[in-house]
Amino acid sequence: PLFVGVFDRRKFISAFSQLQIIPDLRAVANLDEQLDSGEIVKVGNNYMVKTHIVYTGMDINEISHIDEKTSSYLVDFYLWFRYQGDIPADQIEFTNYGIERLDSGEKLTLKEPIDTDVTDGINYKVYRVKGDFHEKFDFHDYPFDNQTLSARFRHLNLTRDKLIYVVDLVGMRDTTTEKVLKNWERAKVFDKITDWSVEDATFFQDTVINDSTLGNRRFIDTDSDIEYSRFNVVIKIKRDLVSFSIKNLLPLMFFVVVGYLFMFLPFDHMSVEAVSGLLLAIVFYHLSLIEGLPEGVGYVVALDYAFFIVYVLNGLQLLMVVIGNSTRFQSGKIKISKLMEFGRVAFPVILVVYTSLLCWRYL
Repeated sequence: PLFVGVFDRRKFISAFSQLQIIPDLRAVANLDEQLDSGEIVKVGNNYMVKTHIVYTGMDINEISHIDEKTSSYLVDFYLWFRYQGDIPADQIEFTNYGIERLDSGEKLTLKEPIDTDVTDGINYKVYRVKGDFHEKFDFHDYPFDNQTLSARFRHLNLTRDKLIYVVDLVGMRDTTTEKVLKNWERAKVFDKITDWSVEDATFFQDTVINDSTLGNRRFIDTDSDIEYSRFNVVIKIKRDLVSFSIKNLLPLMFFVVVGYLFMFLPFDHMSVEAVSGLLLAIVFYHLSLIEGLPEGVGYVVALDYAFFIVYVLNGLQLLMVVIGNSTRFQSGKIKISKLMEFGRVAFPVILVVYTSLLCWRYL
């Protein structure tokens, strides 16, 4: 099909209506009625459906309350539509509305518009929306992780051949990542989130497919998919490693320092009880940090690897205590001082090598 565009404020954008070829008329309901209304036109031997283009813009006011256990967050934003014709462009469904609310059957619906206008046949409506959204977080790299925040919606019942949401490049003015992030910084959009930094932001439309035929024979007979146009805003955020380290990893560093200081105590003071007590403290602290992750996270995260090396170092100390109390050492055939010297060298070497590998992998 030939797509039609217009120039608006030096930008070439799509016209408000486009024509798309209908590949199989069996998938069309009420063909004669749509021909009479002009929603479908016949061009030569082809039938073409009129597709309404809805210019859509979003200005985010604030993002807050990122909950890592539920992978949810609160978004406050303005949403507007510009379109021609008598179409229900604002009858939308947010596809990633808070997962707990969706499970309960609750949906986020648009309330009364805060502003409306009709100029030269172009309808304009703007809404204020505030709700919690869900995007499945990936914690494999935790706490070196990047996460995705998004708000996505599609029309409630009009498929992609009838309506397409496109980014309102003219109305939003700035859609490049650099300019968007500068505007958000100036508007303090992320002021309530101190543990994350914003890396990227994109606005785009894509297609979401409903694999179900919904029992409609038109889709069964033609082997067609039900496709909807979906509008998306996707924001990439990165965890503030410095802030996380100060609040959570300083105790771990303290455990490492205490463990190494054990190497400088007289061997008689290095008991199994003392080393085991330190090990238990590390284990409990490890579990307390992991409890902050969702229950469904059953895989090993980067933070686990940091604790693994501490367990190895603690195990080295336990091994030294066991060996030092063996008959050969107690009989004086091998000096305890040599064992302690080995531990004082092996401990930092293992720590430095492993930490370097960890930094190379995640930083």
